[in-house]
Amino acid sequence: MGTRRTFLGAVSAAGIVGLAGCSGGDSGSEPTDNATDERTDEDDGGDEAADAGVWLSKDGGARNSSSNTAMAGPASEPSVEGLYEPDGFDDLASVPIVEDGVVYAVAGETLLAVSEEGDIEWEFELGDSATVGATTPAVRDGTVFVPTYSSLVAVADGERQWAVNPGNGPDASPVTTAEAVYLSTGDAVYAYSHDGDERWAESTDESVGRPAVEGSTLYLLSSGFGTNVVTARETSDGSERWSVERPVTDSVPVVADGTLYVAENASEGTAVVALSGDDGDVIWESDPVAGRVSGRPAVADGVVYLSSTEEVHAFDAEDGSAVWDSPYVTTATMDDQVRADSNSVYLHQSGSIVAVDPSDGEQRWSATFDDSSYGGFAGFSVAAGRVYVAGDELFELA
Repeated sequence: MGTRRTFLGAVSAAGIVGLAGCSGGDSGSEPTDNATDERTDEDDGGDEAADAGVWLSKDGGARNSSSNTAMAGPASEPSVEGLYEPDGFDDLASVPIVEDGVVYAVAGETLLAVSEEGDIEWEFELGDSATVGATTPAVRDGTVFVPTYSSLVAVADGERQWAVNPGNGPDASPVTTAEAVYLSTGDAVYAYSHDGDERWAESTDESVGRPAVEGSTLYLLSSGFGTNVVTARETSDGSERWSVERPVTDSVPVVADGTLYVAENASEGTAVVALSGDDGDVIWESDPVAGRVSGRPAVADGVVYLSSTEEVHAFDAEDGSAVWDSPYVTTATMDDQVRADSNSVYLHQSGSIVAVDPSDGEQRWSATFDDSSYGGFAGFSVAAGRVYVAGDELFELA
């Protein structure tokens, strides 16, 4: 374990000719690794960070935007490096999260900290009843906040700092800001300080998923067999600002620049709907996407992306109009959330990560990693000019 291995994956250079004219990326440069130690006030809400080297929670940060536009990932033909290989049946069970050159992931009953060179920095045993089906941790300033079946556990340098046992136990991955850690238990949402003190807790009428946070507002979605509701709350005390009933299809909200983006049932499929963060009013609704939607919207550089199992669509964040003449059509079924940086939109399909040009939806490259055995695929993230993949092993594409 902890040994870097290089794979000669299947790499195709489709669409490379058009890279020089792409918006938002440096197509002629090597992958960027320009992480900084400073984060702006805007990053206190989460995602499009001043620090290119971070992926702080499952969908990037507290905004759940699935983007890191401070970095430019591989422009073409990335190498596929194996950073960590679990022992036995200890499947990788989380999206890789990244901070300050360290990649964190859950494998079986163990929380791992792995360097970008593939060295194990430390390991922490979470316990046998806690990690089956574990959700992805969040990290902030070197402390990793891990949800288990019954607890939220804080770990730093391989040592437990504190643990809390909220209500019915965590029901989703946490998100962090400079002020707090936010956690949903399905029928309630909690805010904890970074030292584990409960700041507030609010019960919810509907079952809710992972929250999104921007500025002083926390957003929640309920999605199920009952009435689906979008709710905004104060981060200071959890009090409700507003709520609206909407036919949302997912339980994770996405927010960027004061606008909430959700996927909703439409007459001919699924549409992206932009809601005002101030009051929940509809700003625009996109044309519907056909097929089963695989994830939630991703937002990067003024574009909103939504994927079905077979296509990726791009919409203008201002008015919902289509950015591409036609969607990107996959060659295999997609089964995960799309990600984006300043160079590319990334998607997973059948053991490969595919990079798509954000300016026109044309494929740039496809890199194959090994997920052929029992472990399968847990998710991927983008940070420090690289793509980190949790398959049968922890991989790095650079």
